[in-house]
Amino acid sequence: MLFFPMCRQDAMDGWLPITERLLNSGVSSLLVTYREYGASGTRVAGDQRTNDADGALAYLRSRIGESADVAVAGSSCGVYHALSAAARHPEQVRAVVALTGPHTRAHVAFLSARADIAVFSGAALEDVPASDWARELKAASGRPMSAMAFKNGKADGTDIFRSDPTYATELATWLAKRLTARR
Repeated sequence: MLFFPMCRQDAMDGWLPITERLLNSGVSSLLVTYREYGASGTRVAGDQRTNDADGALAYLRSRIGESADVAVAGSSCGVYHALSAAARHPEQVRAVVALTGPHTRAHVAFLSARADIAVFSGAALEDVPASDWARELKAASGRPMSAMAFKNGKADGTDIFRSDPTYATELATWLAKRLTARR
């Protein structure tokens, strides 16, 4: 499981409620920390998030093996990076989580064309336009195993887990089913 955080320095650990629950299901997780964010503090020229995403996916794959199912999850701006990583490596990704973040038309087309990738999209109902983004991604997927969940309030990204811890449980359960189904 590969997690892309919100692009806010104080949000690098936002996925921890999910990773902890997945660990209890036997699912390995890797949290991406973008350069110049969080504890990494590394200064580089240009935006390295694409390179960081590809490197993180390769590292995760080296640790869990070639046959293990992988999902990618993004929150807020991390949705873009998760969907982009899935589109660059579709043969490696079984599921995508898009939590209150933007996407492109290319991402929608990619999901529409992939019958083998499940999508969990969600947002807080008052987090506009994130709730519309979630509906668009769910509609693009159209897979029976895809899901969409909204919660009351305005919480952005992984902040939603603080306002409603049951949301983390719901999402982790969905992910565990996608990633452990063939074991």
